[in-house]
Amino acid sequence: MTYYFRAGRSKNIVIDGEESFLGLGYAILRAYHIDCDHCFMFTFENGEETNSGTPFGAMDDYRDVNIEMRIAGRHMRVGETMKMEYDYAGDWSRKVTLVEINP
Repeated sequence: MTYYFRAGRSKNIVIDGEESFLGLGYAILRAYHIDCDHCFMFTFENGEETNSGTPFGAMDDYRDVNIEMRIAGRHMRVGETMKMEYDYAGDWSRKVTLVEINP
């Protein structure tokens, strides 16, 4: 399955559902011409968070998501949003919206 995300107001990201959220984060940073030399984080609508600094497990003990999870494994729905933050000390973030899923 192919997932179509909009990052910010204008960047369209097309990515295979077998790719991980880590791969999605790298694709978003590439779209903005940012060299990935800091950690980044996704925060989902339900409050779950995952970041590139903890690749092998959830960021906290009671949630299931992690940065290595396949995008398709998250069972996202069209219209769902998440926030991506890059370099936690800085002030760079983008709203990321799932706009389409194609089989």
